[in-house]
Amino acid sequence: MELFVLFSVFFSFCNPLLGVEAGFRVWDCSTALIVSLCLYAVIYVFKAIALSTMAKNAGKDKLVWCAFVPVASTYLMGELAGDTRFFNHTFKKIGLIAMITEIVVILAFLCSYVPQYYIIDGGYYLEPVKGSGGLQIVDSVPLWLFNLYKVGDIVYSILSWIYLFVFVFLYIAIFRTYYARGHVLFTIISALFPVSAFFLFAIRNNPAVNYEKFMQEQIGISDGAHAPRTAGKSLQSVPQYSLRAGPVQRRRACSARRSVRRIFFPRQERGRQEGRQRPRRFL
Repeated sequence: MELFVLFSVFFSFCNPLLGVEAGFRVWDCSTALIVSLCLYAVIYVFKAIALSTMAKNAGKDKLVWCAFVPVASTYLMGELAGDTRFFNHTFKKIGLIAMITEIVVILAFLCSYVPQYYIIDGGYYLEPVKGSGGLQIVDSVPLWLFNLYKVGDIVYSILSWIYLFVFVFLYIAIFRTYYARGHVLFTIISALFPVSAFFLFAIRNNPAVNYEKFMQEQIGISDGAHAPRTAGKSLQSVPQYSLRAGPVQRRRACSARRSVRRIFFPRQERGRQEGRQRPRRFL
């Protein structure tokens, strides 16, 4: 999908109306296509190397070939991320969902941009006039091609938001697994710009981690006990914090434990709260 995102950006420089309105030198359609292909080649190499390395390290040798196929690489990203939990629901096939969404969006993109490419590259429009608000297409253009562009443009505009929504979850899933500390930043940048391949390349040798256990280690939670942050040690082998900490630190620790329990263990926390609210019975 990165190729089509790049082409949509550079193809906007090919609009003849842009040269009239802003005095901009209009690009040829072939130039926009060549520049997009060159940039995508760089992205493709980085992404293929990254995903193939990650698949080998994860023991998914049968899926290594997916790293070199553009659409199949999306499925591989979901498989590397594994089962992902969002809002108390576990998604087991986020990669498959993202791949199907990507295929549908690509078809809608082609329906929208192929007619535009044909009309602009072939010169099937009247000389643009400043303030006209759009290109005037000549009558020699087939009506079905013009209708295909109109329908494709509307459908692509709608599906692009669905695509963004699905891929945000996919990026969260894989960056949680391989770079839990900075998955939010990586996800935001990857959703705005087609640079996820470079992030994947940077973390390709990182070991996969369980995000829930990672958060428990960071906050110091292990089976309801408050334990210090450790590196390379199991939580059970680390002594607990002393209760000689100040009241502010104890309140912060209790608040952090309640927040983690509400996110990852909502049922147990709900039961704890209900038990606290029950009136005490005295004999």
